Amino acid sequence: MRSKYYIIILLLICVTNIYTQNPVPYKMGKFYGFKNPQTGEQVTTAKYESVQYYRNGFAIVTKEKKMGVINMNGGSVISTRYDDIRKFKEDICCVCLDEKYGFFNTKGVKITPIKYDNTADFKEGMAAVCINNKWGFINKTGEIIIPLLYDEVSSFISGMAAVSLNDEYFAINKKGEKVIPKYYTNKK
Repeated sequence: MRSKYYIIILLLICVTNIYTQNPVPYKMGKFYGFKNPQTGEQVTTAKYESVQYYRNGFAIVTKEKKMGVINMNGGSVISTRYDDIRKFKEDICCVCLDEKYGFFNTKGVKITPIKYDNTADFKEGMAAVCINNKWGFINKTGEIIIPLLYDEVSSFISGMAAVSLNDEYFAINKKGEKVIPKYYTNKK
């Protein structure tokens, strides 16, 4: 019985150490910054209206009602000029500016123009993107791999995505080829 408690305590210590390696938020007046949890030294000054905790080495911050991303040293990876930013998935994050979406990598390099009407996060190296209510898929370099012609799409799971086109539903592979035959809906 004692060994179970020791294992639980050891796991808690490990988890605590993982999280305390990341800078932690602090508040000064109305603004937030980040400090090193071991030394208490500032990583950033308190200049953000809001901050999110670090995840995978990056934190999303808000300054003057615009969002950006900083790295573990407090350096800007994506400037604070976007209306919304999603967390990195597969080392790519989605940004929104003036109701249009685009993607950046963890180096702060824009991999697509900010032109999409809607997007999904990356999964299995592909992200669904939409323009004028038509969906397709891009890869991590921003190249359109599957043309934007579908009415609805799912993310890829085990190399396949469910799609619909003109009330026909079927699955495609990462080349856009049908891999499961179509079936029809009973929409009226």
